[in-house]
Amino acid sequence: MSNQQKIAALIESGLNYKKKGKYDEAITEFKNALEIDKGHINAYRHLGKVYLRKGNVDEAIDMFQKIAQFDPNNIEAHTNLGNAYKTKGDIKKAVDEFKKVCEIDHDNLEALNTYGLCLREAALFEEAVNIFKRVLELAPSYVFGRNNLALVYKDMGHYDSAIEEFTKVIEFNPTGGLVPIAMQTIQQCKKLKTHAGVKVTN
Repeated sequence: MSNQQKIAALIESGLNYKKKGKYDEAITEFKNALEIDKGHINAYRHLGKVYLRKGNVDEAIDMFQKIAQFDPNNIEAHTNLGNAYKTKGDIKKAVDEFKKVCEIDHDNLEALNTYGLCLREAALFEEAVNIFKRVLELAPSYVFGRNNLALVYKDMGHYDSAIEEFTKVIEFNPTGGLVPIAMQTIQQCKKLKTHAGVKVTN
């Protein structure tokens, strides 16, 4: 049996353990694969994902960083790093990773949306607005992107813009799950405008 065949067998075994929830056994198999080939990207990827399942975020980050070192343009590695940093609460690093994804793939809708969410969480509102506008350029009917843009406008105190975007969320998908929240937030924006001394128009 060649080394590649041994690695394939170990990875398959690790994935089977993972499916059964036997994470420690899966980790052992993936590590054994890396003993044969220390540059095997798939082994690092699967190992990182198992560490995330176990809640070992720092170990998962180490694995995804290894992949990014071997392949700096690996979109999945940077996406996994961004999500791991977000889970850890390190929003600045999460922002950096999703920015890299969007630089590699300018039209990656999911990455752009998550990048925008991280920017909002980091209170980088102007940048978040620009990213969500880019999302809507790519997919004008993407209600989650529009809802996120509306929320950023609300955070910024731009209540008219927020109301306009929430209204579009309702118009694009009148039976969608976001509608009750959008309607409620529109009322909140109107109250906030009133408290700010701004006349509310219906």
